[in-house]
Amino acid sequence: MSFSFMPIGRSIGACSRRLPSTSTSSRTFTSTRPSFRPRVPLGRIEVKRIPIDSPEAFAAQGFGGGVPKRSIWKPIIFATTLAGSAYVAAALYTNADTNEWSEKLGQGSWWRRGSDLPTDEEIKRAKAISTAKKLQNSLNGLVKNIRDWPDSLKVPITRVYISLSETYLHTPPAQLACLGIIGFNGLVFLAWRIPRFEPFMKRYFMHWPVGANHRVITLATSVFSHQSLPHYAFNSIALYSFGSAAYQFLSRPNARDIDAINNKSDSWFGFDFGPYLGTSTTTPHFLAFFLAAGLVSSLTSHLNTVLVRLPRLLRDLSNTARVSTASALAAHSAVLPSLGASGAIYATLTLTSLAFPEASVSLIFLPFVPIQIGYGVAGMVAVDVLGLIRGWRVFDHVAHLSGAAFGFLYYSVGKDFWTWLRVKLGAQERRVADM
Repeated sequence: MSFSFMPIGRSIGACSRRLPSTSTSSRTFTSTRPSFRPRVPLGRIEVKRIPIDSPEAFAAQGFGGGVPKRSIWKPIIFATTLAGSAYVAAALYTNADTNEWSEKLGQGSWWRRGSDLPTDEEIKRAKAISTAKKLQNSLNGLVKNIRDWPDSLKVPITRVYISLSETYLHTPPAQLACLGIIGFNGLVFLAWRIPRFEPFMKRYFMHWPVGANHRVITLATSVFSHQSLPHYAFNSIALYSFGSAAYQFLSRPNARDIDAINNKSDSWFGFDFGPYLGTSTTTPHFLAFFLAAGLVSSLTSHLNTVLVRLPRLLRDLSNTARVSTASALAAHSAVLPSLGASGAIYATLTLTSLAFPEASVSLIFLPFVPIQIGYGVAGMVAVDVLGLIRGWRVFDHVAHLSGAAFGFLYYSVGKDFWTWLRVKLGAQERRVADM
């Protein structure tokens, strides 16, 4: 298994200031002998240090005309509630859809020979056949509606519809889920390109950790927001490359589930892993995982800013000594807004590397040099650790590292938690013989 590999990053908004330029003097030398004149001392040239008033400095950056207040508990409650709600909704939908298709395929019928529920493969085949019938009915309706149109329009419209329908029908659900996220991110990116929408996008699709523009909802919306084309393109290619593998991992029982089924002895939160749950679709689980990973990375970056960076900035600006313009701007860059799906993609990449350690990746700049995926992920994490230590401001290294940590944690207990949640919400248990 091989994937494409490239650097990805949750970007931080740029902050620039134009400093006053100093004029240089020029002198003309001649070949005549200079006359002896008394020297006039010109004095020493010293760097001027400008006092910075803290409230005004923050007001200039949109912080509401005063020292920003820290927001800690509201973001924690919002991120936890939204992530938990996403998982509950995903589990409820999965249970309902699985029960619906199980009933259609005759669950509990005598002819199943001791198997009370249809297998996942039976459900997938039945859903594919049903989707094909729906697309065929839509095609028949389209042909009926445009039967009076000229052939120059009717024929290309019909061919385009058939081509799109066949592509959709033969595209695996894992790729469809990734393409859905990429498509939504693309719509958000196009909204950034419209000047009229820019003020709205800055308020609701860019996370400001402090200041007047701070809103907890942007912990989620900023995950799907990309302001520049390279940022959107790199993250989209990375998600398409690694998201399908993570989807496949979430759709199958792991070794711990199989061992528990055989031994009937493993448990987690008081739940016996002997029963196996039927699953008609993994897309809700994958979407909940992606959103939760993005929320965790955004929240960790936010807390790092308000608990570490902001106090450091306030301490520097409250110093009784005069603060130079350069040092003030350098300190102020620590609380700039951020956006991007890189934290969630780091979680997806880490989950894939742990689930498929034999896979290889290749750098986009060196596609002919394969690298084992574990080494690639370790290299990216090492770069982010170095950037965090060195204080690099190009990417949000805290968001990257927290996303990677979430992927590692989810590989360990994520699917166990998902099974436990589905059972608590009423999922029907399948007997061991159905495996």
